[in-house]
Amino acid sequence: MENNGKENLDLDHGGSRMYRERIKRLNGVNLIYENEQGDIFLAKSTLASPTDGKFRFKLPGGSINSGEPPRHAACAKMTETTSIHFNEKDIDLVGIMMQITPGVTETNGFVFLYRAQKYAGNPILSEKVSEYNYFSHEEITELAKEHQKNTI
Repeated sequence: MENNGKENLDLDHGGSRMYRERIKRLNGVNLIYENEQGDIFLAKSTLASPTDGKFRFKLPGGSINSGEPPRHAACAKMTETTSIHFNEKDIDLVGIMMQITPGVTETNGFVFLYRAQKYAGNPILSEKVSEYNYFSHEEITELAKEHQKNTI
């Protein structure tokens, strides 16, 4: 399928057979949203990182259930994790990444990254989130550098 010279990856509504087959792997979603100042919401997971055992701030998200469209999963995981509500029409797909954890093949799969335009509600702590905060782009860069330094 061609659309202005680009392959049409309509992953939320079935997509091509090749991509539907790939979605059967363990896949996940993350959702980016910003406050009025442009700071990005991150949540500290109550689960330790499999790479170094630390508890880190990260973009909220989670696994995609079998047969669940990624866009729906992004909204559902955000509500489960933070109690903030997102409408599927108010989020945009901004990237798809291959997640590979060396030595932990059961976590390999695709991560669908969405950006929220609007949301409703206020975040609350849950069994999956011990803390949350908004971080500037510079602060997130520093968090990423620290994580990379500890895992390499």
